Amino acid sequence: MSLSRSMIRLESYGDSLKKDDYQCHSRFKRAVNFFNGHSMVALVDRKIGPGPHHIIISGLDPQKAERLTITAAELLLDDNRFPFASSCCYDSKIELGGTIDCDRFSANLEYFEHCLRQSAAPKSLAFLLERKRQPRWRSALERSIAERMTAGSKLIFGQDFLAGIKMFKGLGFGLTPSGDDFIGGVLLALHCGQKIFKRDFRRTIKSVYRLASGGNPFSNMMLAYASQGRAIGKIKDLLAALIYGGEKNVCKCTKQLRAIGHSSGIDFGIGLLLTFKKLKRNKGGKWW
Repeated sequence: MSLSRSMIRLESYGDSLKKDDYQCHSRFKRAVNFFNGHSMVALVDRKIGPGPHHIIISGLDPQKAERLTITAAELLLDDNRFPFASSCCYDSKIELGGTIDCDRFSANLEYFEHCLRQSAAPKSLAFLLERKRQPRWRSALERSIAERMTAGSKLIFGQDFLAGIKMFKGLGFGLTPSGDDFIGGVLLALHCGQKIFKRDFRRTIKSVYRLASGGNPFSNMMLAYASQGRAIGKIKDLLAALIYGGEKNVCKCTKQLRAIGHSSGIDFGIGLLLTFKKLKRNKGGKWW
């Protein structure tokens, strides 16, 4: 693949890219994933947006990309070289500044839940929000997974937090299974909850991350980012809306979650929501 340098431009690159040689791993409509055996880099379009391991290059057909090399100074994509510029580096770290209005946050969680129900993909984890209205599963396997997740959710937000996390681990379908996406939302809510409720959950976050990490390197990377308080742009926008915004901002950002995988964004959001709601009910206190 060789294109005129005047046609293509590096728009954004994540702050967590690892120097190495990568090969194409998988292709989707809006993303091409590169893998080096333990770490992933995603070449994505503007609709998916920036992230800690995302690269956005304008004027380029990502579906033709085969090889990627990242050095300290530049990015090499097949025959094209792109020097890094600090102005293009996406900052994935979540920083919650200023005073947080807990009443605003509580109201925004209600808007968030309403919009999640409306935006949910058919095979997402939205059934965890409406347990009286279970969807019709196409197979016995799907039904079994849903039943295990329902039981796991009751444990997480009930009497055995870590046992519930263990039930979600690796459960579901896709590059990052729904269960792992859900745990990612739990981890990020715990991280942000430290600022919102003035608590220290660092030991719990570390325990959840260690327990949830497994043989899926893509899930492991997502879980690591969540445990560190890092997130893709759409999740950062959502958090800003929940904490500082209002109904319109929250609903707009919630709808954007559908652009993240088949149901990954929604499933992550459901883990985020349920954990925030539990923390709010407990006034920030631990329930595990």
